[in-house]
Amino acid sequence: IDPNFTRALHLAKDAQSKGIEHSKILKLKEIINSISGKALIFTSYRDSVDVIFNKLTEMGISAGILIGKSGETGLKQKKQIQTVQDFRDGHFRVLI
Repeated sequence: IDPNFTRALHLAKDAQSKGIEHSKILKLKEIINSISGKALIFTSYRDSVDVIFNKLTEMGISAGILIGKSGETGLKQKKQIQTVQDFRDGHFRVLI
């Protein structure tokens, strides 16, 4: 394993354990708080979805998760359709 990767991973976990957030999370909070309607959040990494969902939930913002079917963490098509419908119906304000 690359020692630089190991060091980066250790630093990231250390920052997370100390409650240090990525600057994009802070900006996301600012943006969500500045709008009154619904929002869609797109992310390149599946792992980011849970982080964003948890941060929004901590802020009292209702959110739903929509992840494609690929891989173990994805949602079945029926669940995807239900999630989109729930978002349309206003069951949550943000869809990630």
